[in-house]
Amino acid sequence: MKKVMLILIVLFCSVSHSFGNAKQEVTTLVNDQVNSLLEILKDNSISQAEKGNQIIEAANKLVDFRIMSRFSLGKHWKKMNKKQRAEFVKLFVIKLQNFYLKQLNNIKVTDERLEIEEVIVSKSGKVEAKTLLVSPTSGNVEMKFRFYRNKKRGWVVYDAVIEGVSITKSWQTQLAGILKSKSIDELLTEWSTEQ
Repeated sequence: MKKVMLILIVLFCSVSHSFGNAKQEVTTLVNDQVNSLLEILKDNSISQAEKGNQIIEAANKLVDFRIMSRFSLGKHWKKMNKKQRAEFVKLFVIKLQNFYLKQLNNIKVTDERLEIEEVIVSKSGKVEAKTLLVSPTSGNVEMKFRFYRNKKRGWVVYDAVIEGVSITKSWQTQLAGILKSKSIDELLTEWSTEQ
């Protein structure tokens, strides 16, 4: 009985320690990455195109677009073969990048800052960072970043919730509607001709 209790205590301590590490690692990552992005946006010495390139580079390091694509496609992901999945991920990333790069021209960053309100580690080991983008000029924006630990890349974002709207859930709703009347191949063809 003592051995069982000892094992449980060691297991509990190691799990709590790893959750503590997860909180600290994600907190540092969010602070560093988001503040880095804010600095890019504030930098008036570089062109909008260069800002876009730097933001895409940072996003590619921080976001697991394959998982985001999979969650965004929902139940339809299982119906696709490997080639279709690879093509969908590629086109989905391009679509996201194009959308956010178009928004870049409307963003004027001056003295915005990020405040991390809470970092929560779930029992499954996923982490949600609840943040607030504080802007004295345009109002505050609530954001949540959802992370999981990738074996090769460390902590990466698989979803973001901005003002209560999940990126993956929003795309899942849109794509479910589209795929009621189109096949996966028709969707991929349509998206590839838009590029």
